[in-house]
Amino acid sequence: QGALPEPQPVPIELVEEALELDAGIRLGAGGDVTVIEFFDYNCPSCRRGARDLPALLADRDLTYVLMNYAV
Repeated sequence: QGALPEPQPVPIELVEEALELDAGIRLGAGGDVTVIEFFDYNCPSCRRGARDLPALLADRDLTYVLMNYAV
């Protein structure tokens, strides 16, 4: 398997917009902690990372937001 690509920084404006506009796909129970994942549908690293979602969503204090951000 090849090396994973380096993560690209996400502009803070996109993070603020995601929180303000209630954009993206929300998963989880709506807990006190919110994780926003900016992903690309064509990114193999993002697809591999999706395997961890069930374990993350088992935490009832977590809201997980998926935002499509093609790079």
